[in-house]
Amino acid sequence: MKRLKYAINNLVDVDTLIDVYSEDDVYLMDNLYNGRPSKPYRSTSIGAPGTPEWICVSFPAPRMISLVALFNHNLTMLEGVGDELRFKGCDLGCESPVCNWDAPDDEIDLSGQLISVEKGDRATFENLYHRIKMRRPNYRLDIIDQNNSDGYIEVGEYFLGNWEDFSMNCFLQPGRPDSPTYFKGDQRTFMGQDWLSYYSKAKEMTLTFVNINTPDRVNEVEVFLDRVHQNGGQVVIIPDRDSKFCFLMMITEAGGFGQRTVYGEAGELKSWSVPLKALTTGVRLL
Repeated sequence: MKRLKYAINNLVDVDTLIDVYSEDDVYLMDNLYNGRPSKPYRSTSIGAPGTPEWICVSFPAPRMISLVALFNHNLTMLEGVGDELRFKGCDLGCESPVCNWDAPDDEIDLSGQLISVEKGDRATFENLYHRIKMRRPNYRLDIIDQNNSDGYIEVGEYFLGNWEDFSMNCFLQPGRPDSPTYFKGDQRTFMGQDWLSYYSKAKEMTLTFVNINTPDRVNEVEVFLDRVHQNGGQVVIIPDRDSKFCFLMMITEAGGFGQRTVYGEAGELKSWSVPLKALTTGVRLL
């Protein structure tokens, strides 16, 4: 069964030692983990062979990482000669003593995970992710994107964590980017002329659990919802284990813990639906 998978806690946070090769004066590296993919980090270049743009994260002790994800990024298909997207793990650090990142302890080429998606002039909500298994104290993401016409690398949210799945059957409906919600500003002059300003769009989906007919399964869903709400309502959703897409989502209902459906005289709980919204990419300010 291709179960839906999820991840809640981003190990990249304010207590993490993080460094980057370059940093824009406005779009700072702190934006990599601010929980707002619409407020991104930007580098000052697109990298070059021998001098990639990189994001380096150090933990005080080895940490298991089974999921790495980039949200609201501007990467191209990395088809240029020398382009790369590599995730590396090392026992030595980003700073002294410095790891030899040309020969790290672990390394995965992620460039093949990029997918060509028709997206016009705005980012979509399909985001790069890769399920891995590394246990190191230091991790570095190297990026070279020489065909990027923006002239910089942009990442809205950098997620390092661990995926989990449920013991019961659950599914994401719709399982692909459907049901867009558009955010627009209604404008009107004093003379009564109207026009609309397009801001951004979001995807709305429903996470449905079925056959929840034991106390353990009810408790499993409640524990999941509690953890997500304690995380500011955000959760990474992978529709199934073979999916090439993932979504950074928020639960849109703050109370009630979603919609329940109850059957039978004993009040047996059969299904539980939780409304979700993919976080909007927001407006590019500069």
